[in-house]
Amino acid sequence: MGLFNNIIKKLAQSSMSSIVSTTDTIAKYYLELKSSSPELSDKKIYEQIIEIRYSIRPLREGWRYESILNEIKNISNLKLLIFEILTNEAPDLLKSGNENLVMTLEIIERQLEEYGLK
Repeated sequence: MGLFNNIIKKLAQSSMSSIVSTTDTIAKYYLELKSSSPELSDKKIYEQIIEIRYSIRPLREGWRYESILNEIKNISNLKLLIFEILTNEAPDLLKSGNENLVMTLEIIERQLEEYGLK
């Protein structure tokens, strides 16, 4: 079982993983918005990230878009924003068990560190 978990973790950490690609995309949006509009609060930037992402790639269920916009007031950092995005785009992630949730958060954090973000 340990070998299987290690393989799954390596796949999740690969550059082809949705966790990594979503984190990279959101980190780039964040840095671009922060650079071009430094007066914006993080909450405003998070809101703009959501608007940009879902104008390009709408969610299947429209209510999820409204839900994530409403959640922004409770999101305290970029890692949680990315986790919220991932769970809205792949709701089964929340049913995948605590080990997978922790692994997802660790991968997000590691990717954010590559951009100098936490």
